[in-house]
Amino acid sequence: MASRITWIHPVRAVQVLFGIAVFGLIIYVLSVYKYDSISEFMLFNGIWTGFFATPYLALAPVHFAKFSHRVLVPVLETSTMILWLVGVILLGIDLPSASECKSAGCEATLAVVVIAAVEWYVFPFRALEGYG
Repeated sequence: MASRITWIHPVRAVQVLFGIAVFGLIIYVLSVYKYDSISEFMLFNGIWTGFFATPYLALAPVHFAKFSHRVLVPVLETSTMILWLVGVILLGIDLPSASECKSAGCEATLAVVVIAAVEWYVFPFRALEGYG
């Protein structure tokens, strides 16, 4: 079993870290600031990316080539990227400006929006590389 580390593995590590960061921050937001369906959706995004999608995307092509389907990987990446885009838009719609944010929960929500936007921006890298 050959383990090749390519440029995409550090990108996957960043995706996992950002997913877990969103997971932790959104749990804080849900407990002290606001409990709504958009925050729950971002909780799902953090769990999905940090613990399921990105580990599969990083490990399946290298260690489990039989389970890494040529169609499943691009579909999984694209759908996860769309989930992050939707989450960033929905969470950012009703946020006040940074100068009007007075509570720690509001500031944590701003941090979630920024981290989620970076997470969304990182996902197209593998799609640009191609699968061939």
